[in-house]
Amino acid sequence: MKVTAHWLREWVNPKQNIKAIADILTLSGLEVDALHDLPNDDHLIDINLTPNRGDCLSIHGVARELAALTQTPLIVKKESSVPVTIDDKKTIKLDSLDCPFYSGRVILNVDNTRPTPKFIQDRLEQLGVRTISLIVDIANYVMFELGQPLHAFDLEKIGSTIIVRDGKPGESLTLLDETIAQLDARTLVIGDEKNPLALAGVMGGNDSGVGLETKSIFLESAHFLPQRIAGKTRLFGINSDGAYRFERGVDPKLAQIALERVSALILEYAGGKAGAVTIAGQIPSDKKSITLRLERINRLLGMDFPKDQVVPILERLGMKVTDEWQVIPPSFRFDINIEADVIEELARVYGYQHIPTHMSAFPIQALAVPETKLTEEELRALCMSRGYHEQITYSFVDHTIQELLTGHTGLPLLNPMSSQMDVMRMSLLPGLLQALCYNQNRQQTHVRLFELGLCFIPKADNGLKQQHKIAGVLCSQQADKHWQLPKREANFYDIKGDVESLLALTGLAETFTWQAGQVRALHPGQSALLLHNNVCVGYVGQLHPKLAKQLDLKGKVFVFELERDVLLTCKTPRYRELSKFPSIRRDLAIVVDKKVAAQDLCQIVKQQLGGLLQEITIFDVYEGPGIMPDKKSVAMAVMMQSPDRTLAESEINAWIQQVIDALAKTYQATIRN
Repeated sequence: MKVTAHWLREWVNPKQNIKAIADILTLSGLEVDALHDLPNDDHLIDINLTPNRGDCLSIHGVARELAALTQTPLIVKKESSVPVTIDDKKTIKLDSLDCPFYSGRVILNVDNTRPTPKFIQDRLEQLGVRTISLIVDIANYVMFELGQPLHAFDLEKIGSTIIVRDGKPGESLTLLDETIAQLDARTLVIGDEKNPLALAGVMGGNDSGVGLETKSIFLESAHFLPQRIAGKTRLFGINSDGAYRFERGVDPKLAQIALERVSALILEYAGGKAGAVTIAGQIPSDKKSITLRLERINRLLGMDFPKDQVVPILERLGMKVTDEWQVIPPSFRFDINIEADVIEELARVYGYQHIPTHMSAFPIQALAVPETKLTEEELRALCMSRGYHEQITYSFVDHTIQELLTGHTGLPLLNPMSSQMDVMRMSLLPGLLQALCYNQNRQQTHVRLFELGLCFIPKADNGLKQQHKIAGVLCSQQADKHWQLPKREANFYDIKGDVESLLALTGLAETFTWQAGQVRALHPGQSALLLHNNVCVGYVGQLHPKLAKQLDLKGKVFVFELERDVLLTCKTPRYRELSKFPSIRRDLAIVVDKKVAAQDLCQIVKQQLGGLLQEITIFDVYEGPGIMPDKKSVAMAVMMQSPDRTLAESEINAWIQQVIDALAKTYQATIRN
């Protein structure tokens, strides 16, 4: 909001100079962005208003605020009143509750070709508003002066009845800036018996607008509910000073005052004869009272607030206060509805700088972190230690990509940011894969990304399940370049190893099992499901090549996605004395059916050796000459160690034979020669 010092001092004249006035406004929350010098010792004050302070979007509003802050009385101005000399009037019909009050009057025989008075031209230009024509300039001048948007229709271009109603599907309206607005039930319009004439509270129509040839006008001044006007300028892609005020809240009591003011100026400078004011609806009643308590004031502000300051401050702000401290906010303050709002006003006017600063009275204690729980920070640290970079992507994704990955479109948004962000994500992969594509398009060939976040899963009963997940993507044409290592592409086992590192962090890796399975988005031969207590909690694998091509991804892409909560429970660390006795290694190469999983073989070894087993590692899998076509050779290294003795060769051989017998019995395994 821009105001000039001379115009402001017509309403309030504090003793402070203009720099001090700017500082006072800033300290009270009306931040002054800039202070510019103007001719004739005038100054332009550029004020940055928060959306809740629509009451200060006028010279009168800023003056009223300044009067309260400096304890300077407002300069009382006599309200305008024009003589009624003609009987012409319009019938007004309100068909929408979003316009509780509408008033207007007819003025005949105006001369819109006359020049706009210089003082109006100068003040509008100082505020950055271009002059258009006499009547339009006067309406704009009054809007900036009082804060009430007004509009003038060419009387000869409208019907006999003014109707405030909802728009109808299929209707369109060409606005004053020549934008064509497609109307529907969401849009509030001003119309006559046949056509829409204006977007209510936003902008007038081009066909009914005032021009230099206009001889008679119908002036409107109305009150519209803020929530009905909010967002309409963005919907139609237009700029409107009127809508900017209406969507923040305009004092309903201003409508008639502003109508008389603009009528008086038009009669003075454009001539003409005025009819009586026609009114439809009624001005909304005063707000409900708010109970204010001194104890609550002191507790929220952290001080003993001067009791004798409470009523004077509130009355300077235009509030009515009874002896029992029942506070009725003024009609122009749409942001004061509860006790905390009133207390905020007390603090603001009293001065934040006068509120003492205290250290917290509450003892600060660190919460105990249970040893059986991991934190997201620990999961992040492990992923980053393995070369992944964390991403934070939008919860809104493209329904097309989500359907390709999951087979479902997801929950649609009523008001999406764009057509590429129109549904809630059911998986973290759409965002991660788009981030991968972004990096690949910038010549990044070695990319590892992960994300922790919420997914939104629609339920059969039309409900919504919010689920925390962790997911990652890996695409590397050369994995971990090093001069001593041969070049190779990343593969399935690289990303599976990263997931197993996450499982190992819990200390409960033995409770998780891998199972071959089909996942819609993954390569059928390079994918696996992760089970926890026989329940699927995630998957890992290569993105299906056909899908990777559709998403414009290059090379082989590997992904994983897990439920976060299963990784947050960990095993409590327990002390165990290190064995003083040597460990023994035995290598076993066994031939089994191709369908037998290596983890099932390891499970048999663990069952047979029990506490003697320290480690088991698969170091070779062979298929080819010397092995039957339907068989494979699996070589494993078995490490055994006793905590209380050195194992004898005979008992080692007995344990190994027991393992071989169990493998033969369960999977018909044989020792490879």
